[in-house]
Amino acid sequence: MITVLQRGGADVTVTSVENQVGVDACHGIKMVVDTLFSDITDSIFDLIVLPVSVLC
Repeated sequence: MITVLQRGGADVTVTSVENQVGVDACHGIKMVVDTLFSDITDSIFDLIVLPVSVLC
């Protein structure tokens, strides 16, 4: 989802609800997010995507 939005020209901010910027995603993928969710709670976004996977 992140790459698709970025390729389409969207300004994407990837955030974590955890207290760390390193995130273990599905299928063993490790990510480093841009910021913590707690740091952007006053920001305004056009779209927020909350991915949920039952395959993890």
